[in-house]
Amino acid sequence: MRRSMVQRSPRCPFISLADAVERARQLQALAKRSWVTVATAAGAWELAESSSSVSQTIAALKQYGLVDDGRIGAERSVRLRERALAILLDERPGSPERQRALGDAALTPTIFHELWTRFLSEEPSDVALRTYLTINKKFSDTAVDRVIANYRATLGYAGMTGDPRKGDEASDEPSAPSGFPTGRSTAGRGSGRRDERSVEVSCLPLGDGLTLRLVLEDSAFTKRHAEVVQRVVAFARDQLIGE
Repeated sequence: MRRSMVQRSPRCPFISLADAVERARQLQALAKRSWVTVATAAGAWELAESSSSVSQTIAALKQYGLVDDGRIGAERSVRLRERALAILLDERPGSPERQRALGDAALTPTIFHELWTRFLSEEPSDVALRTYLTINKKFSDTAVDRVIANYRATLGYAGMTGDPRKGDEASDEPSAPSGFPTGRSTAGRGSGRRDERSVEVSCLPLGDGLTLRLVLEDSAFTKRHAEVVQRVVAFARDQLIGE
């Protein structure tokens, strides 16, 4: 007689990146850069040590690359990673290093990275995400809504979707995708073939005084195009091997 097999959904963070950063902040306030036991971490989060939420929170922080886990003696322990400290301690407005750390954290969970690269050229609907997650990735009906909600919240927190500007400031004028260090108009330079809506974006510092620049030339260039470029460059960056 065969036992019935219970299908488990693939791994996905229990909480969004914003919530994970807040949990990391609570750890940082308590322990700075030091190792702490799981019991101590649970206390910082105001959770019972035996609660399943503790292990789920630690797993989520690991999936975002915010903590390491190990042991102090016989006790399981955790410590913040440099990525978490870069997010928590860098208070400079518009810091490209902090933005990069947020972007890296957002795409560290395998399923979030897969969704991001799968839908490079579009803003997927909930229906499209749900169909892919349930059919292709075998997520259960009860888990899929949480995955979609955490994925969208994580991208929003990392500035990787929509327009980071608010209210009347938002428009379809050309702008550098969020996460890129700089951007400026190229109108009137060189041969004069570039029109007034061209944008030059400094996207990849290469070291030794070299910077790879992406020049966008399109009289109809909009915010939507900028978002697509951001996704393509992020995907290309993740495929690079070595330094």
